[in-house]
Amino acid sequence: MSQTIKTLKEEPLLFLAATVLTGIAVPLSAFGIVFIQAALGLALILLLCIAYKDTGLRNRFSIPLKTPPGIALHITFAIWFVVTPWSTDFGESFTTVLRTALYILGSILIWAFLSVSESRVRLALVCLMGASTLSIGIAAFCLLFPETSDPILNALHKRQTDSIHFFKAYAAASVCLIPVLIWAGGKLGKRWSRLGWGLALPALFIIIATSNRAAIAGLVAVLFILIVLMVWNRSRLLSLVVMMAIPAIVLPWVWWTRRLLPGASTDFMPAWLVDSHRQFIWQFTLEKFSDSPWAGWGANRINFAPGADTYSTELKGIYISSHPHNWILEILSECGIFGLTALLIALGLLAWRLILAYNRTKDSAYLALITLSTAFFASSLFNFSIWSTWWLLTYFVLFAIISASHGKPFVIKKILTES
Repeated sequence: MSQTIKTLKEEPLLFLAATVLTGIAVPLSAFGIVFIQAALGLALILLLCIAYKDTGLRNRFSIPLKTPPGIALHITFAIWFVVTPWSTDFGESFTTVLRTALYILGSILIWAFLSVSESRVRLALVCLMGASTLSIGIAAFCLLFPETSDPILNALHKRQTDSIHFFKAYAAASVCLIPVLIWAGGKLGKRWSRLGWGLALPALFIIIATSNRAAIAGLVAVLFILIVLMVWNRSRLLSLVVMMAIPAIVLPWVWWTRRLLPGASTDFMPAWLVDSHRQFIWQFTLEKFSDSPWAGWGANRINFAPGADTYSTELKGIYISSHPHNWILEILSECGIFGLTALLIALGLLAWRLILAYNRTKDSAYLALITLSTAFFASSLFNFSIWSTWWLLTYFVLFAIISASHGKPFVIKKILTES
């Protein structure tokens, strides 16, 4: 099989179907997690069929695994598997770690398939933007006219809900989509660029209308990293000053406002910034972490630690039986100190290489990867379990599509292995 396909007319139908399914998957999460899982499940089945006969695809698949971040991820997952026998439920933790590894391998397969052909990347981006236009439009309409949309949502899903709660999860996905859509529009051309910026506004409305503070935190983090990168290009010393000055101002301010609010004796952050229930869960998680600091409680198990189902928050008569809503605390408490340290090293290597690549090439794709990663990990400090399937797939798939955009199969190896 040829290493490069010049036009979509040369692509077999199987290849086109895999590309379209990949492109529409993340926007489909607006209508339920089953849709993103179904689309990607079908896409990966098709890609496995293609990889069975395509040796070039299999060779490209191994490239990211040999880079420094890839090797660090090998070590991370090895540690997670090693500490799994100490889990309170070995089967659940083993399955959780295994499926997460498979999600990463699946995203690498997507990258390997798309990266060989600029036409595949373009088709995936067109499908991404088209599906996003539909999903963002529907979500925005429902939030603007709840009296019309809520009865329809209740009828379709056969349970009591409303537009705000129904699209709250999609608001989190929107914070990841905004930088990707803006970049994708620029990649596709002038008219698409207008669409990308145009979609950013209703996506921002979805985040605000659903009061998703975790998503807002992601947006703030993206703005922060963009400011740092812009200043870095002019003066590295000034950028370091900015990076240190902002936390030096914000953290004392947060601490002072906490002292002025009721409940300051239990909340270590102001409730308007982080709700008291979530802060209570964090404190409970840290208490349980101290019982098993090295091996942790096992992946996806801290919310089943003794006391999690009976420890009342004394806020609304509800219980803490929930994950920590913070990926650092979740990995720390479930995979132990070694597990979190290994992951932070892997992510640090990836971030450093991407920043170096952007400063060296000024390629907007690297900026898109940086902002996407910032949005995902910043919002994950406050929202879903880091093991959540649809949430991980949102990040992995978008990362794979952007990484493939260069149209050069070996660009990732070149960038990530340079010092």
